[in-house]
Amino acid sequence: KAFFGTKVSHYPPCPHPELVNGLRAHTDAGGVVLLFQDDKVGGLQILKGEKWIDVQPMPNAIVINTGDQIEVLSNGRYKSVWHRVLVGTSGNRRSIASFYN
Repeated sequence: KAFFGTKVSHYPPCPHPELVNGLRAHTDAGGVVLLFQDDKVGGLQILKGEKWIDVQPMPNAIVINTGDQIEVLSNGRYKSVWHRVLVGTSGNRRSIASFYN
């Protein structure tokens, strides 16, 4: 049975970000995730090879992640994206993730 959900996240500024996980590294179990993120405060990173890459916020942009189901259904042609969120020392980071499983 298909499921559509939404998750709203808020990451307040942290004086010691090296001591905190914003959101641990993971892939999304479902199919497709549409991520609407704050266009001023970053923190989202994706794993490319063995290096974490910052996803720079852009005004009016939607980040689209493929999940584990798409990787399986495409026989690995479309990879599930490893990603995480780091907290920062200034600014509030907000995001809205809409996912379809």
